[in-house]
Amino acid sequence: ELPVLLRLDVVQEAQSNQDEEEVEGEFQRIRGLWEELCRKGFRSMNGSWRRTNLLLLRSYAARLCYFDMADISKELHDKISFLLNDMDRERRFVGDSQDCIPFQESFRTYAEESEITREVWLTLSDDYARLANAYEAWGWYEQNRGVVSEVTARNLVDSVGACQYLLYETLIAYNEKDVHQRYLYGELIKEAIPGYLHYLSPKTTWDELEGLADSLGERWEFAKQDSETNKAKYEQDSEANKIWYERESLRKQAIEHIVALAQSRPDFGGEEALAEEDKDALRAALNACIELEVPPSNKEVRDALTPLREMLVGSEEYRLFLREIEREMERLNALTEGDPDEKDVVFDTGFELQKGYLKPFVKDKKVLLLGGTPRQYTVENLRKALENMEVVWRESDKDDPVERFRGDIGRSDIVVMFQEFVRHGMSEKGQEWTEENKGEFVPVPKGYGVKMIVGSLYEHFSRKYDTTGAVSG
Repeated sequence: ELPVLLRLDVVQEAQSNQDEEEVEGEFQRIRGLWEELCRKGFRSMNGSWRRTNLLLLRSYAARLCYFDMADISKELHDKISFLLNDMDRERRFVGDSQDCIPFQESFRTYAEESEITREVWLTLSDDYARLANAYEAWGWYEQNRGVVSEVTARNLVDSVGACQYLLYETLIAYNEKDVHQRYLYGELIKEAIPGYLHYLSPKTTWDELEGLADSLGERWEFAKQDSETNKAKYEQDSEANKIWYERESLRKQAIEHIVALAQSRPDFGGEEALAEEDKDALRAALNACIELEVPPSNKEVRDALTPLREMLVGSEEYRLFLREIEREMERLNALTEGDPDEKDVVFDTGFELQKGYLKPFVKDKKVLLLGGTPRQYTVENLRKALENMEVVWRESDKDDPVERFRGDIGRSDIVVMFQEFVRHGMSEKGQEWTEENKGEFVPVPKGYGVKMIVGSLYEHFSRKYDTTGAVSG
């Protein structure tokens, strides 16, 4: 890997009065750099160009042209010319045969005959070296783009783009071009499609472009740190998912054991001779559920325990399971008692008040529904009920990895999660990511009907913003 900053900077200013000894010293230094490049080679094992090395070759050649215009002896001029010819032959040997400025005779004459000044040769040398470094940064980015945050990635690509654009502007002034600059330009244009890049704006000044290019090293280093942080986080999340899968498998086994136990005999729990034995078996099964954090509201467990509820009476450790059974029985009883029409009127009145309360909170917001299979009629009815908001329902089930929905959550203002249909870890992560993005996280404990969603939204916002104006429903 190249150093982050690669510009040669052997001469601070374009001086015309360098003496023979100083130029000879720089010539020998560049020849050493050239020999090191040759040892590294200009093609990789798979036959592709090592574009970084070919750009450094151009940088060294342009710096030689800069020194060739100094007031030096013919002998030193000849040595520089011979080395330039060797460089040109080497690059053409590996197929890099397109004409470019440092290797064209029309540009490699003495100062009074050349179209290019010493200052331009110095600029070209730096531009080529800077583009070589940009190629290294681009190669790193292509390998790590999946673990670099969006803003950090855009900043890095902006600096890479500025490096190639500065060289392009210098070359085009002499009606010249470079195959490696043009290749990188094509790759960057693809990257520009999903988002805006500053260096492409016609309003960007030359000083701003140079600032973008000069910040490449700093931005690349920051991107590396960002990628390492994200990798560690992804690995941590991956390990958490693995643990969740293992624990979820144990939960499933515990639930299946409760169901199997309840169905093992028609008289389970009712046979006096086996009463203690049945009670011990049920306690062991329930203790396993509690240890594995199986929620007492789990439908399979609740339904299996309903016929056995008398066995739970008086046991403090199982009171939550008993409470869920009683709640479900009350709900079922309410469906068959009283005047349905009267209950509908009361419920609908509360529903209308809840809608009116919620509309200011959801206006022009993007609402994401997560959990279960999307139902278009629910989406449409929710839009009609609350108006002026965007609603998206992403399909998900308990086997989906949490990371799959992180992008959707990050782009949403309100995240509504149907807890019956998502894994426990998704609910926790969903709330964490929503709050990181300053959004509102609203869990729906049961069902996914419009009234249930509106009721959960109302409960969330009234509790958070207006605890004095509760609307009964």
